[in-house]
Formats: sequence, structure tokens, C-alpha cells
Amino acid sequence: MKIKHLVLTTITALISAAQLANAGDLSGINRIDRPLRPIIKPPIYSCGIDPAAARIDFEVLSRTTQWRGRVRVTATVKNVGRQDYVSRAGQQTALLYSDRTLVARRDFINLAVGQAFTFSYDRDWDSSSPAEGEFPPNYRLIVTYDPDIYLDSNPRNDDCSNANNDRSRSGADINGLLR
Repeated sequence: MKIKHLVLTTITALISAAQLANAGDLSGINRIDRPLRPIIKPPIYSCGIDPAAARIDFEVLSRTTQWRGRVRVTATVKNVGRQDYVSRAGQQTALLYSDRTLVARRDFINLAVGQAFTFSYDRDWDSSSPAEGEFPPNYRLIVTYDPDIYLDSNPRNDDCSNANNDRSRSGADINGLLR
């Protein structure tokens, strides 16, 4: 019985293929020149409460030689969400690292929609030395929260996206400023 079914299925497939091959010109068939349904792109939106590691900027404060100077590393945290971030002291911090070394930190409490704050770290830089020129450090900005932030019965300080709480930038960009 199974073999008979397999033979019938194979013959039907061969006949269908032969009919399509002999069809030749398909220009007489009505074509649809537009999609059947409109193409709907998903909306781009931000979520509710969302403090984010927005940017890391470099600035040359002064030069001592062509390759050396004092530079400032500025970190920016911004609420990119659609609702205000309202919390209590000691529950959230922004951290700035140079490779694995913490170089600056800033505690924060509330951030209105679109509000941002910055904090900085100043240091000497020598782009002709191996430490900065050849192997510059990476700078990393991290927005961190108390481990129990989602359990504190305050929904107004629950970050809806942890994906943007970490930003990095290579110190090689500072070398470009000093050349």
C-alpha cells in the first residue's frame, strides 16, 4: 500500500513538472505589480524609563609638545526613555573605567525625560609612548544599579533596557586629537 502511494505521488509530481515545463510563455497570466499588503515597518520607539550610557567624549585641554598634553574624558548619561526616572540616593551610579581601573564615578537620583548629566576625568597623555600611543586604554561607561532595584516597590526606577547601559570608546581617538 505504501509503495502504491509513493508511486502515485511520484507520477503526479512528474506530470505537474512536465505541464509547467510545457507552459512556456506565462505572459498571459495576470500579474500583480504591487504587493498584496502594504509593507509596514515596525515603529522605532524607546521604552518607558531608560537611563543610558549615552557617550564618551575626548578633549585636549592643553599641549606640552606636539605629542603630549592634558586631556579630558567626559562621560554622559541620559534618560532616553519616555518617562522620568525617579529614585532614591545610593541606588544607581555611573562608572567610568580606563581599561579595568575605575577613574571616575557619579551617583545620581532623578533624570527627567531627555535630561542628561556629565562627569569627567582629566589625565596627562603622551601619544608617543607605548602606554598611550601604541596601546591606548579603552574607556568604558557603565550605568549600574543596586541588585534589588527591581524589587524596591518603585516602578519609576526600573530601567526598561539594560542593553544601553554600557558604552566603550578606544583611547586611540585621543591620539588622533594630539597629532
